[in-house]
Amino acid sequence: MINAPNPVDALSSYLSERAPDEWHVTLKFAQLRDIVGANTFPVASFPSDESFRLISQAAARAGFGISVVGAESETRAGDVVFSRGLHRWPALIVDSSSLADQPPAQRLRSLSEGYLWSARTLCIALAEARDVLVWSRASVVRFSYLHAVELFLKACILQVGGNIADLGHEISKLQRRYTELLPGTEYRLETPHDLSLSDIEQATGVRVAVEPVERHADQLFRYFGDRRGRAPRGRYFFAPGSTLALIERLEADTTRIWNAIQSDRGA
Repeated sequence: MINAPNPVDALSSYLSERAPDEWHVTLKFAQLRDIVGANTFPVASFPSDESFRLISQAAARAGFGISVVGAESETRAGDVVFSRGLHRWPALIVDSSSLADQPPAQRLRSLSEGYLWSARTLCIALAEARDVLVWSRASVVRFSYLHAVELFLKACILQVGGNIADLGHEISKLQRRYTELLPGTEYRLETPHDLSLSDIEQATGVRVAVEPVERHADQLFRYFGDRRGRAPRGRYFFAPGSTLALIERLEADTTRIWNAIQSDRGA
């Protein structure tokens, strides 16, 4: 625990003196001890609740927040990265420990929810402020939706004891494994990405002329170009209304399916 006379004031003053364009300040644990007092910053207990609270309080007074804590080890000096911006929403912060503590399947499920929430939020923002509706932002919605599907399928496969090591990012491939493991109608999940271009070509016998990046939707919507910088041949469209409907359907379906898996396995 920190018991310095004024450790908060000392660290707050130090951060306040940083140049306005110094957005991130990294301090080794030893430097922190020098600033707040050598006897008030025990490495062994940081980041304990009390020490973390006081260090965060000091940073907030200067308009900073703690963005990274690097643990100290035999081969690495511990450090803390302070980033500007906390003054906008004082004391509002969340850390990654609750997600890190979750089992792998639940962790992927949580991240899927996060991507889907982000897709819905941005989709609504683009619809309500039409002057900012451009493809670069629409593509982020499409990618977030797609990645939410990928993570959810992987979460379900892991939850029922399957292996995802060899499945990659292709939704159609994940769907096949998912359906093998969860064949019941209560687990039915449909998305616009259930068939890949390779699946369509195999079914029709017709080769589709597209750039290589267009064969991988996760790459298409993330980069909208291949490693050589070539843009897709196809023309893609984004309508906030229909996209929001897809997102809301996926939210409902994934909640229903995840609850069914938990119930069937007595979780």
